[in-house]
Amino acid sequence: MIDSSDVIGLIPAAGFATRIAPMLSCSKEMQSVTLPDGSSRVVSSFLLEALQYANVKKTYFILRRGKWDIPEYFSNGYQSEMDLAYIVSEATQGVPFTIDKAYPFVKESRVLLGFPDIIFKPVNAYQKILDCQRSSGADLVLGLFKTDKPEKADMIGFDAHGNINEILIKPKKTGLLYTWIMAAWTPAFSRYIHSYVQDERRSHTSQKELYLGDIVKKAIYDGLSMAYVKFDEGAFIDIGTPAELEKVKDENWMTQFYSDTNFKGILEV
Repeated sequence: MIDSSDVIGLIPAAGFATRIAPMLSCSKEMQSVTLPDGSSRVVSSFLLEALQYANVKKTYFILRRGKWDIPEYFSNGYQSEMDLAYIVSEATQGVPFTIDKAYPFVKESRVLLGFPDIIFKPVNAYQKILDCQRSSGADLVLGLFKTDKPEKADMIGFDAHGNINEILIKPKKTGLLYTWIMAAWTPAFSRYIHSYVQDERRSHTSQKELYLGDIVKKAIYDGLSMAYVKFDEGAFIDIGTPAELEKVKDENWMTQFYSDTNFKGILEV
């Protein structure tokens, strides 16, 4: 297992889950997922398990005020060697603004970004992208997965040399196959996000939601070093829509994410 002593997990959880809010009685991150044996666990525990698998020792949740069920849940019976801390924020204009709330705490560390409403396999995906970052020295490493729902994703394009040269944000139609659902980055990219967000705050020119993909696109243009790991045998599901939320309530459907080589209860919650 690689040394992750200088790595901090970062989990933005300040949204309102507007697409599925009427279906929820708790924060989206606390939505129950049914396992093949009939038991259940909360969706965000899969992400924490994957971070712990990568030997991450500290993770920050960035919460919107009112989402107190998240820290209450993970402070009551959570067993791991990973420390959890919580940064409380007002509602923000988008994920980049949420992430920037953690800047004073992560600016000197490598960061592993994860989204708490996404379940994925393999469980060692963060190990893979950390290995890639360490070997390549890239400022940003993206974990790429295939998707057939481009209208809900940042779609990644490549040049003739295999370098990322294009990001299409939620295109209605495209021939691109890959999206990113996780990232590892260095202090250089934390500074880049912080500068971008500060400029956005000062300009007040944008009327649309700012996506993290917008910043990644600009980083490509500005020449920040970037790498990626493709997980062609992997899979993921984002529970942010009613259809996907119903899927994770089906223990048979969830079997693909819970096997001998994937999530085996590293966390006991």
